[in-house]
Amino acid sequence: MELLPGPQARVGDLHVPVRLGRAAQAEAALRQAIERLDRAVAADPNFALAWAARAEALVLLYVYTSTPDTEALPEARRSAHRALELDSGLAEAHAALGLTAHTEFAWEEAEREFRKAIELSPGYAMAYHWYASLLKNRGRFDESMKVRERALELDPLSIPIHMGYGLMLSAAGRDEEAEAMYRKAMALDPGHFGILMNLGALDERQGRFEEALAKRQMIASLDPGGSLSEIVAGMRTGWRSEGAEGYWRAKAEGILRFSRPGFAFHRFEAAEALAQLGRIDEAFEILEGLVAARDPSIYQINGEQLLEPLRSDPRYRALLERAGLIR
Repeated sequence: MELLPGPQARVGDLHVPVRLGRAAQAEAALRQAIERLDRAVAADPNFALAWAARAEALVLLYVYTSTPDTEALPEARRSAHRALELDSGLAEAHAALGLTAHTEFAWEEAEREFRKAIELSPGYAMAYHWYASLLKNRGRFDESMKVRERALELDPLSIPIHMGYGLMLSAAGRDEEAEAMYRKAMALDPGHFGILMNLGALDERQGRFEEALAKRQMIASLDPGGSLSEIVAGMRTGWRSEGAEGYWRAKAEGILRFSRPGFAFHRFEAAEALAQLGRIDEAFEILEGLVAARDPSIYQINGEQLLEPLRSDPRYRALLERAGLIR
């Protein structure tokens, strides 16, 4: 899955990059970042950049943890608007509002704000990254690729930008290039949770199940004895006893049994597994639930190769239209 960048709250010593691992670790780091930003705006209520960073962190708290959208997103929007009230020409504030709108499925508003951020600060790499993600999510692959390239030119050491570029390449069917991009990101941070997830997903799409299992096991090692380890063990047993069918069945059943907000494997991945098994109605039931809940995981649907068995079904296009992921 595409990980939104961990809150790069570029506010001097308030810069708090979050390296995602287990949900509890991510939540603790994000809440710590928000607390520090709260102190910053309490000390100086006119600190526009801190308000913008606070909005970003609140969005990420919702995306990566079990925090309800009703708790995080209205407050994120309020913080972004406060930043703009203080400085309407602050690119970071427009980008933060765009990120909030993106997460709320307010696509036109998000695009407008990202474009404004880029206009105000042409060297702001993360604004390009977020805008490229929006374009990719809405199926505008050629546009996304150009914006993604510019983001990487501006910040060649950014892990989120490398990961987003890899996802874009994979969605375009350029898997070898996608893997190379992920490997570059891995060289920057060898134990990065999100990179392992994306490399494992690429292995799955290419039928390299032993390699996928090895990466999933590395992820599970972050939570020894937990439900993630149990799911991976089931996937390994399924693969070795029944091949690909056993792998996908064990994955779907394990995710549906243990899935919860903030869990490493998401219900979206269960829908992918069910699609690979030909259990089309069950896959659509999950995806339709994600759209109804406005779950950010649904962003991945455009270009996701494992959902190919669903594309000829009229429900697929209808689902994209309801999510606003097709123009």
